[in-house]
Amino acid sequence: MHISNPQSQAVRSRLPLSTVQSTEVYKSLDKKLQRPSIRRRFVRYGLVAANLLIVVGVAAVVVVGQAGTQGSSVSTVNAAQAAGRLANP
Repeated sequence: MHISNPQSQAVRSRLPLSTVQSTEVYKSLDKKLQRPSIRRRFVRYGLVAANLLIVVGVAAVVVVGQAGTQGSSVSTVNAAQAAGRLANP
């Protein structure tokens, strides 16, 4: 049973189209998430996406760390060679 409310329709007609569409999307998503199987699937995919983001973040840190380590090891070797030349004339 649907009860029409002229006041809410008047408010809805004054809202921007994007707001009305986002409200409809939210209502549709809320209605779909009432089913436990869809809610479980939504949570499962959310966890997979979060794990992928974490893996990408860790990989980025490792790659940046390796690039920084190679540069610092070269400078450390150069500094050690220079110190060795100064100590052993």
